[in-house]
Amino acid sequence: EVRSLHGGSVSLAQYAGNAPLVVNTASRCGFADETHTALNELQRRYASKGLSILAFPSDDFDQEPGGPDEIASFAAGKGAEFELFGKVSVGASRSGARAHPLYAALTAASGSPVRWNYESFLVNRDGALVKHWPAGTQLTAPLQLGEIEAALSAGGTSTPPAPPLRPAGRPKDGEPSVGLREAQKLLTKAIEPVIVGVRNLYGLEVSDLRGGGPVSLAQYAGNALLVVN
Repeated sequence: EVRSLHGGSVSLAQYAGNAPLVVNTASRCGFADETHTALNELQRRYASKGLSILAFPSDDFDQEPGGPDEIASFAAGKGAEFELFGKVSVGASRSGARAHPLYAALTAASGSPVRWNYESFLVNRDGALVKHWPAGTQLTAPLQLGEIEAALSAGGTSTPPAPPLRPAGRPKDGEPSVGLREAQKLLTKAIEPVIVGVRNLYGLEVSDLRGGGPVSLAQYAGNALLVVN
């Protein structure tokens, strides 16, 4: 069960047989405008086909400080046409608050934590998590629309439901299939030269912005680098 925006109890069982898209929202986030626009478009396009957009406000990243009335007012100003629930922790709260059980289940199934506002979890009709999209993903782009339509076409009330929030295509015991193990070996072989190249990167030197003395990239060894031109 979850809480409604104003505190009532809501059972998620009512969405059984649908394909939920679960999103953590925050009114002061820079992704708010574009994501609300995309969610409204998805609601109009797919609600009648079984897509259930479930929005959960969260202040884990200090961008949703308001109460229910403020949250509702902001959503109304964006023309929100989807379900909006009570504020939750997604497991990233600086206060140390535990993730809501829904988000604990979603992140366990995806193997990845929620790192920012407006991350989206797509669950198919069988209750299997099929996609975890990061913030900034264009939800109405052709690739994402195709994945949403695939989730809508998977399973449904005509077939027995799978265990909830189990990653699609993964054996129940969590072990990769033979085919998946072979794919992992091929992928490792393909990216090995890239890994070696990145390791060698730390031996390079670059100039600072003003063209001054050399700067050794060795100082970033052990960190995760995002290099942008």
